Amino acid sequence: MKLFSISLRVIAVLGAAFCVYVWLDTKGIISEATGHMEKLSGETLVAKASNVPALVAERNKFKNELEAANENIKKLDAKLAVANSDIDSERKKNVQVNSDLVKKNADVRSLTADIEKLKKTISSKESEIETLKAEIVRMKSASDPIVNELKDKVAALEAQLASAEADKQAAIKEAVEAAMANVSEVVEIDADGNKVVRKVVNKAPYVATGDVASVLKVDFKNKAFVINRGTDNAVEAGQRVLLKRDGVFVTEALVSEAFANMAVLNITNRDEGLPETIAIDDQLELCAPRVTEAPAAAKAQVIAAPTDSADADSDEESVDEEADEE
Repeated sequence: MKLFSISLRVIAVLGAAFCVYVWLDTKGIISEATGHMEKLSGETLVAKASNVPALVAERNKFKNELEAANENIKKLDAKLAVANSDIDSERKKNVQVNSDLVKKNADVRSLTADIEKLKKTISSKESEIETLKAEIVRMKSASDPIVNELKDKVAALEAQLASAEADKQAAIKEAVEAAMANVSEVVEIDADGNKVVRKVVNKAPYVATGDVASVLKVDFKNKAFVINRGTDNAVEAGQRVLLKRDGVFVTEALVSEAFANMAVLNITNRDEGLPETIAIDDQLELCAPRVTEAPAAAKAQVIAAPTDSADADSDEESVDEEADEE
């Protein structure tokens, strides 16, 4: 009995201690809640508690907005990954383009070497043609078989020269186009938001074959202008030149005065005014006009050749005609 009484006392003490703990914990929670609700409007906790549902709704709204923002971030991350993939793809394409450019440069160097070889071949053939022409002039009074044989040799050499010249021009054109032409890809977005790859061909610009001069001064009154090319550049007084701009004919002019590094040009046709497009610092290509007659020196050599009979005279006339045609 005494032991039971002691047990009841212990239980009572423990219950009291537990009640004190629960009271203190509840008081702490109430104090914390009171601290949280201190900034809410209202005189009492009951009055302040009426604002709690609005705060909970606002909290849920912020939570929903945060979740939506996280979803947008995920979508943006996905788009960023796609953009990075596209950038890697473009980088690979650029590497391929650079590799192709290196190959083209190697081809250009090879074509340049071939052009130099063709130039040497053309020079050699031209020298042989001039030698044979001189031999024809000296041997016109000889027998017909020798003359005919020399004519055949000249014709064959001229055919070879024309073929070599055509090969040279084709090689030059191919080299220039290979060096300057460029094909690039442009990525565009169509109306539906899809990516469209469009190839753009940048054509090679016009390449001047003659010397390019710069206009230093223009005199519209006297129909004359000054260029920065002179006797140092093989420009001589009395020379006729065709002027072109980017391959387009502008006018024909006569070199009236030539100095070391400049020359004065006048319009050939005095009834034609100086083109208004010609201005200071203009870049004009100097081209030689078409030759319609054989050089006078060649004609003098033909006339001075010895003749012994009427048949020889007829042979000379036929050879002269062929020389003029050439």
